[in-house]
Amino acid sequence: TTGEIANGDCLFLEFTNLSDTNFVSFSFENPAVAGTKSFKLLPGQSMILARPSGAIYAIADTAAVTILKRAVEA
Repeated sequence: TTGEIANGDCLFLEFTNLSDTNFVSFSFENPAVAGTKSFKLLPGQSMILARPSGAIYAIADTAAVTILKRAVEA
């Protein structure tokens, strides 16, 4: 979730994969399936999505990962 930011008011979402070894895949489809219509975030990488317009789902590679998420409100 984006906390108290209302739907449509999120300008940017930033995700950072804090894992040292595992990647995580993000998708707009549920369930998220790695390698199928997904974005792969490697260990230590970040990505920014501008004006996300739908729910975002994630699935870890082989073990749990910690994700840092930041949102910017309009």
